[in-house]
Amino acid sequence: MSTSAQGTISKKFFKEWTGQRGTITLCSFQLEGNRQFFRTGTTDLPFRETQTIKFTYDEVKGNVDLKSVVEVASTDVQAAPQIPSAAPAQSSAPAAAGKSKENWDARGKYWDEKERRGIEVIEPRITISSSQRDAITLVTAALANDALSFGSAAKGKKLDMILDFVDQVAARFYEQRMAGTVTSTAKVEQEFRESIAKVEQEDGATNVSDY
Repeated sequence: MSTSAQGTISKKFFKEWTGQRGTITLCSFQLEGNRQFFRTGTTDLPFRETQTIKFTYDEVKGNVDLKSVVEVASTDVQAAPQIPSAAPAQSSAPAAAGKSKENWDARGKYWDEKERRGIEVIEPRITISSSQRDAITLVTAALANDALSFGSAAKGKKLDMILDFVDQVAARFYEQRMAGTVTSTAKVEQEFRESIAKVEQEDGATNVSDY
């Protein structure tokens, strides 16, 4: 949206900018009593500081319609459009700093909660999953090598016994891994065989055969 303004040029600005087409000089100016920058692209207005001009510009981007710029007598000067002065901006600085601190605090709480969840929830889940997988692998290997003997137990009973063995081994793996202890494969196998023998003895099945 375009609007008109007039006032005395207080300062002219020139800034070099390098783009794909090379280096160019961007021009802008301010009016007395107004901190807004009025932009004229690469065109330097043919007016010096302290001269009074009238023009139209884009309120959003501050781009000046170069064809509309004309010099006027100082007696015809109207009040330039005002924007917030530096004082309110400075007074809002503490509030901005407080908001920034709140953002950092929120981020810190987020990462603390993420770390806590990783330790209390995610890590145990991963450990349980890997323990169950390794337990199934061990029991499968034992069955394939005839390390387990169920005697004349019914099929349904055998399945219950296998599932119980898997749960026992998985629980042991989980406890050891969460405690950070390392147990040798031979010890795990020995304890596993003893557990199988105990269950089979209680159920009247034959004991686990030796490796």
